[in-house]
Amino acid sequence: MAYPANLIYTKLTFSWTGGGMSEIQEFGFWQTHTGTPSWATDLQTLADGTRDAWNTNFGSVASWFSNAINGVKVACYEMDSTLHAVSSASSAFSSGHTFHGTDSTGLPPQDTVVITLYCDDPAHFVGHRARRRGRFYLPTMGASQLNGQGYLGTSTVAGILGQAKAFVQDVDNIGLSGSGKPPIGVLSRADVNWREAAFIGCGRIIDTQRRRRNKLSEAYVTDTL
Repeated sequence: MAYPANLIYTKLTFSWTGGGMSEIQEFGFWQTHTGTPSWATDLQTLADGTRDAWNTNFGSVASWFSNAINGVKVACYEMDSTLHAVSSASSAFSSGHTFHGTDSTGLPPQDTVVITLYCDDPAHFVGHRARRRGRFYLPTMGASQLNGQGYLGTSTVAGILGQAKAFVQDVDNIGLSGSGKPPIGVLSRADVNWREAAFIGCGRIIDTQRRRRNKLSEAYVTDTL
């Protein structure tokens, strides 16, 4: 079966450097072009707009993020009906558009906040709910975001969710050719379908992303017994 036409995959890339180690942290989401695409122009417009939306909504709260984090680029890909990239464009976090976390007490790089996207009201029962839920992981945050019990406080969760919601809404409303927009949604490989996200969520428990952990070089110390 073929996937829907006019799919876009957008990926944000950040670098993390600390303790003599470095890694790339990435997250992305699936979108669709609701108008008549002019791909070369639209992908560049979307890459620039997504970078600017990130800086508008999270640049003002850079103190929430570890100072080991720096923005690298946003890349947008036109995807064909088999989910292969056909064309792309990118926009760098540079030349007046930089992003840098400022919390000097950063969390370990594998510890992160996850943002969940829902295509239906999460308070209601929906069949095959996994097909209607997606997520993306924010760059490593600062330890100052945790409360004394080691999780995110209620006001902190509300603040992160508010910024993430505004970021998604700003990206959703980037103007593309043919009166198009690029709404963010969830791609299901189970039923080969894309659905627009209708709700967004954030929890108080810090998640662990194994991919980031596996990229770190370990240095063991051993001793005799």
